[in-house]
Amino acid sequence: MPLRLPLRAATLPIAALAVAAAPLASSGKREVGLAASPWPKFGGNNQNAGRSDAPAAKGVEGWSFPTGGIVFSPSIGTDGTVYVGSEDGSVYAIDPRRGKRRWAFKAANHVHGCPSVAKDGTVYVGADDGRLYALNGRTGKKRWSFKADARIESNAAVGDDGTVYVGSYDGWLYALDGQTGQEKWSFEAGDSIGTAPAIGKDGTVYFGCWNDRVYALDGKTGKQRWSFRADGHAGSPAIADDGTVIVASWDHRVYALDGQTGQGKWRFATGDWVDYPALDADTVYVGSVDTSVYALDLATGRKKWSVSTGDKVHGSIAVGGDGVLYAATEGGKLFALDRATGETRWTVKTGGVYFSSPAIAADGTVYIGSIDRSLHAIR
Repeated sequence: MPLRLPLRAATLPIAALAVAAAPLASSGKREVGLAASPWPKFGGNNQNAGRSDAPAAKGVEGWSFPTGGIVFSPSIGTDGTVYVGSEDGSVYAIDPRRGKRRWAFKAANHVHGCPSVAKDGTVYVGADDGRLYALNGRTGKKRWSFKADARIESNAAVGDDGTVYVGSYDGWLYALDGQTGQEKWSFEAGDSIGTAPAIGKDGTVYFGCWNDRVYALDGKTGKQRWSFRADGHAGSPAIADDGTVIVASWDHRVYALDGQTGQGKWRFATGDWVDYPALDADTVYVGSVDTSVYALDLATGRKKWSVSTGDKVHGSIAVGGDGVLYAATEGGKLFALDRATGETRWTVKTGGVYFSSPAIAADGTVYIGSIDRSLHAIR
């Protein structure tokens, strides 16, 4: 696939120009990279592993925060602030203790992506106007925006050097300077990209595409290292500790790929399409539209257990501490399941969940967006 030279620039308000031109800190270095927070982006980290060591929640709703539209996947800042987008076109920052709004930023008609939080507090989020917005995480003020040629639903990844990677429905994956929004390079995949890129330990960027392919790119140059074709839409990849790439597909399968070569290690068939995997040290967890949650051996793909939720599971699983994992269903139930057996510990009704995935705070609180137009905090 072709790589093109940077052609696009970000639009920066005057305040953002001051930020971009601000002097370096006394150490001589800027704060760059992904925030060291409990859940700074979709999947909890740049590997999209969906894993936390926080204590297990008890299954009691603490609060719900209403918006004007369906609410999608949340993220968490270093101070515990919860960031989430809504189909009402706004991005919200929410106080985790009381569930009250700290600020709201009106981006466009719809915001489907999960915000990503950088070390310097910048919040990156895409919208249906084709822009990726960089917002001040404390105030909600725009620092800059970058314009693609179609909507951005992709959840951005933030590299250790501050590069922001995000896909668009225009078929391109973009690498942007996180401080200024200037394009470093872009890669044409050939079809829409709505998934969350993942970054391997060596800086390789992995992403799925609507042309059924998973791509691996050099994070510095955008040069393609390999691609793998599934038989259906390839979702957001997750990277295991050993570098194995796990990707789920709408062809009803879960694939394990060698991160260096893209060669298949194993595949596992479910009864319907699958979107996003989550990982612990030796297990892959996925939910399926066939109404089941599966636990698979990371090394072999062998099924350890499966459990029926009685309803479709669209979003990713979130793996918590104390041997628990969380799965949300289309009908609105949040399940807490035992990681070893799949046994249900508790369920909470949240109003209805589509593609929202849970986020886990440091104290174990689980945040989940809902089609009831609210964000729910389950303690």
